[in-house]
This record gives sequence, C-alpha cells and structure tokens, in this order.
Amino acid sequence: MRIKLDIYPYDPNQGVKVEWGDDCIVQTSTGDDFTIAANRAALIELAKHLLTLAQEDTPPGSHIHYDEWFVQKANFPFILTKIA
Repeated sequence: MRIKLDIYPYDPNQGVKVEWGDDCIVQTSTGDDFTIAANRAALIELAKHLLTLAQEDTPPGSHIHYDEWFVQKANFPFILTKIA
C-alpha cells in the first residue's frame, strides 16, 4: 500500500502546524501501559504529525500537545516532542 501525505513545513513564526480531521477518533488510557487507540483516519494524521516533527527544519523542542482538543477520550493527555 502506498499513501501520499502532504505535511506542512516548519514555520518559525507559527511553530508546528498540524491538522486533525473531523473523522479522527483517538483515545488514550493508562494502566500497566500507556495506550493510544485510533481509527484509520487518526492513525494517518498521527503519522503526518510524526513526519512534521521529523523534518530537518523543525528544531528540537518543537512539540504537539495531545489533550482534549485532539483526543476524544484523553484519560491521559501527552506531549510529543522532538529531541534531536
């Protein structure tokens, strides 16, 4: 399977720009493990978020917050941060 993805370039004035479609369903939970459960649309968007952070022009420290704004059931909000 091949999927073509468009991602936003890093903008130093705006930081990391990502989208989240209305059809995305994501839930987080904790127990013995931290779990992210998502439908297909959300998994594709998460892949785009990872690729956005992985761009060479995206500086370390850039991050995306995953809380109630992104995640329907954010029992455990988290932040994804680029370290190097």
